[in-house]
Amino acid sequence: MLSKGTVVAEGHQALLLNILLEEDVAIVVGDGVTIYADVSRPANTHEAVPAVICGGPFGKNGGSNDNNFNNWPGWFGCPRIATSGLEKFEGLDPARLRHCAQGDNLEAMCYKYPTWDDYWEKCRPDFDRIQCLLYIVASWTNALHTAGTLRAWQKVNSKEKWLRVHNSHGWPELYDPQSREDLRKFYDYYMEDVVNDWPQTPTGRLSIPNHGGRDIVNCPEPVFPLARQQELKLYLDADSRSLSKTTPYSTSSFSHATTEGASVFNATFTNRTELVGYMKLRLWAGAEGSDDKDIFVLLQKVDMQFCATGAGTSFTAAVIGHPTFCL
Repeated sequence: MLSKGTVVAEGHQALLLNILLEEDVAIVVGDGVTIYADVSRPANTHEAVPAVICGGPFGKNGGSNDNNFNNWPGWFGCPRIATSGLEKFEGLDPARLRHCAQGDNLEAMCYKYPTWDDYWEKCRPDFDRIQCLLYIVASWTNALHTAGTLRAWQKVNSKEKWLRVHNSHGWPELYDPQSREDLRKFYDYYMEDVVNDWPQTPTGRLSIPNHGGRDIVNCPEPVFPLARQQELKLYLDADSRSLSKTTPYSTSSFSHATTEGASVFNATFTNRTELVGYMKLRLWAGAEGSDDKDIFVLLQKVDMQFCATGAGTSFTAAVIGHPTFCL
């Protein structure tokens, strides 16, 4: 048992309550496989409490990512004092939720099944069968997770689901006090029958990064993609290195060395514009002397000073969507 006031790890907050921590608890899942989880729950109680299960690809102890995260200066923007130290890498803090089980080890499965096979096919979610309550969080700053998170939001068959897109990075946002209390309100309402104002929470809340200005945060939106959005088609013009609203008059091309440089195309917006949602790119591209290549596409917001001197402000985000490449 971990007593109230205990400091689990240096620099972290002391525990606010007594916690019973049980490690390596065997759990038999639906296909008969046994996994092992660490279970944290309030001590000195025999009453049943709701369980919050944190499953991730790094194992219940966090793997090498946990060590790298803890040793990184500044803790990647997450103040240590905001957590108890019981949280796993990219997992919720059980000391804050009062009841939490942490398990799974997909990292080990990557070594056992290094290529796509029946094991991974079984891991692919059937979105039509997902009908539970969902609280989904995403951001525009994560090129790895954003597209899949928003795709899941659209495809799941849940009747009650909420989406919140924040303007920060996933790690500091996860332990931010305001974000944590928002999640607690959701859990309290549905898991502990606490009467609060969660039913009035908008089903969609978006943040619009405005580097060099003020971000729009928690803008209510009933659906995503937005029902009020206007599609804008721009054409790549290799002669002028621009993105044009009209089709270029002639065929042109542009190239750069693969080890340095980039192919850059600029577009100027004369009116206030919010770029929200999916962006798609159709591209004719080749690789001289090779039959294979990797293509990275980024959208970068820059101010006029940056365009002129390269020394102004800029904001870079990954293109969200599926680029179409014609090779």
